[in-house]
Amino acid sequence: AFALKLLNNADLGKFGSLTHIRELIETMAIAADFRSTHINEHLHKAGLEKILEDERQLSHFLLSKNSKMNFWGNTTHISVIDKDNNAVSVTSTNGEGSGIIVPHGGIMLNNMLGEEDLNPYGFFKWDSGIRLPSMMAPTIVIEDEKPKLVLGSAGSNRIRSAISEVIINHIYYKQDIQSAIDAARVHYEKGHIFFEPGFSKEIIEATKKLYPVTAFKEQSIFFGGVNAVTGDFNGGSDRRRGGNVIYVES
Repeated sequence: AFALKLLNNADLGKFGSLTHIRELIETMAIAADFRSTHINEHLHKAGLEKILEDERQLSHFLLSKNSKMNFWGNTTHISVIDKDNNAVSVTSTNGEGSGIIVPHGGIMLNNMLGEEDLNPYGFFKWDSGIRLPSMMAPTIVIEDEKPKLVLGSAGSNRIRSAISEVIINHIYYKQDIQSAIDAARVHYEKGHIFFEPGFSKEIIEATKKLYPVTAFKEQSIFFGGVNAVTGDFNGGSDRRRGGNVIYVES
């Protein structure tokens, strides 16, 4: 019943299509999570029907489902520098989205309570009035009191690793900023290593002796989306998330 409620207004597309299968898989996963966290302990108690009919619970799990289905993500970053060495690095995110639009503004208020890295205990477990931490890390590298590199990234838990790798590639390895962004990335999370294509088989096999490894077959949105500009006005954008560079003459 809960799974069918999640699918109530879904567009499943054609039978056997990617949309159809993707909707089913995400719904199954969320229904299983709902059962383990909200149903099992009440299975033989009175009031189970009220839990299943709780629209507040349904709306939160439905929001989670829709955010997982969104492969484009809800986070964006912009890096700006001008001829006077003024620099701005801004990352903005909807998180999972709150479903609340600012009147006459067209802007959705964000919702970070479903971010496991920030709120590992799940919905309804964070005390009100206390600001959540953030995974976002807009960054400006300063050299001789001037901005040398302005950058940031989308990508949830991968934000920090993506930014660090681009800084290392550009400053330590002297790669131009676009090459530094395009380079293959590696990410560590909870004892697991994720590789983009571009690393040798020897490196991957050696890493497998120390950690579980997932090797991607192509560049992926999973590894973040770094957008950057250097102090000498060279911009770089991340094709993983449809980034772009714009030069404006004044």
